[in-house]
Amino acid sequence: MLELLYANKKRKVEPYKLANVKGIWYVVALQDGVVKTFTFTKLSQLKVLNKNFMLNIDILQTIEDDESIWFSNAKTEVILKIDTFASQFFKRRKVMAYQKILEEYDNGSLLISTQMTFEDEVFQLVRSMIPHITIISPIALQEKLEATLQSYLSKKTTK
Repeated sequence: MLELLYANKKRKVEPYKLANVKGIWYVVALQDGVVKTFTFTKLSQLKVLNKNFMLNIDILQTIEDDESIWFSNAKTEVILKIDTFASQFFKRRKVMAYQKILEEYDNGSLLISTQMTFEDEVFQLVRSMIPHITIISPIALQEKLEATLQSYLSKKTTK
């Protein structure tokens, strides 16, 4: 078992996997019966405890089978409209975990479905491909993104 400080909170965890996703290292571990992901950059005061745990094969299989690095029992379906320009990337490979093409339109645009655990999973992708992606559902997610962008655009730059 490990003891560590994460987000200014001391935690005892059962480590199951080290994962490198797009150059960022994570520890995937069980904390209080819940699978969680801990990024190395927010982790400190790591101690290997003189205490072992029983490896749960079902949990290990769940971690291995999951398409995302973000673990949660509560995933939300997100529907995205991808315009013609960006659709080529989504047709070529899975850009997002759990990505499914729901519809391909005559003009080449797509309607896709994905699952998210955290809003930032979707926001990072959409922001990187503005104006080629629109969040169709849940609508509150698109509204939150628009409010964030409006706030950003209204900031004055100082020199």
